[in-house]
Amino acid sequence: MWGAGLRMPPNLRVVKAISSPLRAQILSLLARGPMSYTEMMRSLGLSPDRDAGKFAYHLKMLVNAGLIRQNSDGGRYEITDLGRLAHGILEGLEERLSPRRRKMAVRTSRLAIEEFQREKIAEALVREADVPVELANRIAKEAEQRLLMMRVKYLTAPLIRELVNAILLEKGLEEYRHKMTRVGMPVYDVSQILASLPSPEVVRAAREKVMAEYALIGVLYRDVADAHLSGLLHIEDLGYWPLGPSSIYHDLRPILAHGISLGEAPSLAKAPGDLEEALTAIEVLLAACSGEVGREQVVPFFNAFLAPFARGLSHEELVRSIRYFLRRISSLAAARGAIITLAIQLAPNWPPGLQVPGPGGQTHALDELEDISREVARATLKAFSELQWPLQSLGLIVHLGQNSANLDDDLLKAVHQLAFETGFPVLSSIERPSSRAFDGSLLEADWTGDWELDALRTGRVGRVVLNLPRLAYEARGDLEKALEGLDDAIELAVKASAQRRKILCER
Repeated sequence: MWGAGLRMPPNLRVVKAISSPLRAQILSLLARGPMSYTEMMRSLGLSPDRDAGKFAYHLKMLVNAGLIRQNSDGGRYEITDLGRLAHGILEGLEERLSPRRRKMAVRTSRLAIEEFQREKIAEALVREADVPVELANRIAKEAEQRLLMMRVKYLTAPLIRELVNAILLEKGLEEYRHKMTRVGMPVYDVSQILASLPSPEVVRAAREKVMAEYALIGVLYRDVADAHLSGLLHIEDLGYWPLGPSSIYHDLRPILAHGISLGEAPSLAKAPGDLEEALTAIEVLLAACSGEVGREQVVPFFNAFLAPFARGLSHEELVRSIRYFLRRISSLAAARGAIITLAIQLAPNWPPGLQVPGPGGQTHALDELEDISREVARATLKAFSELQWPLQSLGLIVHLGQNSANLDDDLLKAVHQLAFETGFPVLSSIERPSSRAFDGSLLEADWTGDWELDALRTGRVGRVVLNLPRLAYEARGDLEKALEGLDDAIELAVKASAQRRKILCER
């Protein structure tokens, strides 16, 4: 036994040094990293005026026991190897003896309640952010210690993630923190959406907001995302950015020649026999593609390709069939928050000798159907004029050709009357084979040289809009500076578009 007058051995000196709750807390603080005298007092909630003497006494005991020391510059305290060993012993005892850890419950993102396990934090850090295993275990242990000190008994997965991200920021590990960011919406934002939008649009709005946040945080190159957020450029359809193209253009001829084969509608797997069946096949095509496009589906040459199916039908019959078709596809597009655009030709702008399928799949020369094509265009304009306005889910493109003097006067009047009453449609005077979307985008045979590939069986990955007024303002009249800014913005826009194309090709 150690009696009076005998020196205390070093091991008991260490035990005595860590036997005080305050000294154990000091050791725990320094285990996270060096701290100054003032920082430690503030973290422990001690008053510099009232508690300075007591704190200095406990600090000196830890120094004398060799558990902590002042670092080389003398301004901050740090834990020693012996102190780290003692701290580990305290942690082990805490883990074995403390009932608090066993009582912490977590409401997980899988909508279940589970017992807290710090190993899952470490696993998430390694899996999601590629954090080294040893570092992940240290961060997980520190997160657990803080939660225990907070005496939290009921946790949520987002709360734990916020705490872990705060620890990563404190340690200067911002890249890891960026990868661990949680994508979602605050409860307040969800409440605002519920209060301001009708029920069918709530889920779509929430989805687009979450996916846009995911694109900015987890997909886009950092410099591209920063340029979008700062307003240097605007990336269209961020809410659909990693999912599909902004718009697609349909060539109707394959489905009009062979039908469309879908498991739930086998009766459509044959060539349409009349106008109603042709319109139904087009509707099924649009419905099948509606989940694959972010903004717009375009149906070029609508009246031309339907001309063979319109033979023998009166104007009233054409209007009625097309009007019902428009109502159905309008509902389809509205449910997705998208646009379906029909394009009609008042003057032929297709290649001479073009063959198109008719009832039963039999082919017809389109040049011989020019008059019927105009009747379908007339009926389409009439059907649009009878719809309830304003329309947000349908678009109409009217190709006039370059020489409108040769067009049917009544047809031209119908176009301009519709434009006067509704703001519809978009007019195009391109005489060459081309396709135009409702937002004005124009596709011509200037990519591969094949008009069918370039303007008919194609799509648009998306648009990136440059903020030219801002570039001009920031240049302050300096042309060279403005051109340099423009070059940088174009480079970022090309980078964003190339990245989106790559991602969509890999889906």
